Order: sequence, then structure tokens, then C-alpha cells
Amino acid sequence: MKFNLKLLAIFFITTILLYVVNITPPINWGLSSSIIVVAILIIFLGELNKKKLSINYLVMVATMSAFAAIGRILFVGIASFQPMSFIVMITGYTWGKRSGFLVGAVGAFISNLYLGQGPWTSWQMLGWGLCGILAGFLGERQNSLRYIYFIALAGFCGIFYGLIINVWHWLAFTYPLNTATFIAVFTSSLPFDIMHLTGNILFAIILAKPFYNILSKYKKYI
Repeated sequence: MKFNLKLLAIFFITTILLYVVNITPPINWGLSSSIIVVAILIIFLGELNKKKLSINYLVMVATMSAFAAIGRILFVGIASFQPMSFIVMITGYTWGKRSGFLVGAVGAFISNLYLGQGPWTSWQMLGWGLCGILAGFLGERQNSLRYIYFIALAGFCGIFYGLIINVWHWLAFTYPLNTATFIAVFTSSLPFDIMHLTGNILFAIILAKPFYNILSKYKKYI
């Protein structure tokens, strides 16, 4: 499966250009950007139809998605500290980009059935899906766990995911849209992003090797 990451670049570039030229009438940035994100998710998921997926594979992905969602729900009392990001990333690293994206997107949707659906859901699906893709790139053509690199990427994705959610919050709830307000939004969420980063690193240090060994046994079904 080839993920058309150019779509993401087009989205962000278009957003910036529209802001710079100050198109009138005023744009509902939150709604417009969310529609674009939903379109990107549909395109990504639509790519799956181009390849026949076995029942075994679908069951494996569904299991990991549910596992990721449960992990997020169980840790909901600790802001931004949860194993979902780690589970998405170790799946992507071991089973590939497609699996990582699916577990991230589906896990976010499933967990929000309990935590609450809303316009943020599509952004969370995209954020966690992209974390799975990044881990898939790191694990590409690897026959072992690149432990230090994986831990470093896990930490990076804590900030990367937060940045994506910050962009949505900035577009949807902030006025005016400028550098100062974006910095304010990013700064206000930084403690939560650092908590996310810390959790990702801790879960990776403790669980990366055993998870990798278990998931590797089922890689032949991918």
C-alpha cells in the first residue's frame, strides 16, 4: 500500500496560502480543515481496497486496534500518559506502514466510542495513523528491533502527535490565526505533550522487546 503523503503537504500548504491571501468571506478554518482531514483518511483507507486482505490479517489488525483502544481508555485518568501510541508504533514497526496506520486510525475511533466522538476524532485518527506510518518507515527491511532508534522515534511522536492536535485546536478555536496565537496554543499544551513523550519512551523501554518478539511471530500473515 502506498500512502500518498503529498496530500498532507497539499493540505498544510493550502491552509497557509489561504491565510496569507486573507480570502473573504471569512473561512471556517476548523470545519474546512476537518473536512480535508476526513478526505485524506478516506483516501488512505480506500487504498486498502486495492489489495486483497486475508481474514487472518484483518483479525490481527482488529485485535491490535482494540488493544490500543483499551490501553488508552484504561489510562484516561492520567492526562496524555497512555500506551496507545506505543502499541500503534510497535505494530507499524513490526507489521509495516499499512498496519501501523490502520491500528492508529481504528484504535482512535474505537476508543472515542467510550471517551467521546467529535470533530477532534478525525485529527486523532490521522495523528496516530501517521505515528504508525513513521514507525513503519523505521522498521522497513529490518529483521530486528532497532531499540534505541525506536525509543527516540517514540519520544518524537509524543510531540509530533501533539503538534497535529494543536493545529486543529488553533484552526478551530483561536482568533486571530497568527504566529503568536499558534505559539500560545502550542505552549499551553506543552506539559501534556511532554507527558505523552515521557509515556511513549517509558512504554518503549519496558515493552518494545517483548512486543516485538510476539508480533514478529505473526508477521508471516501480513
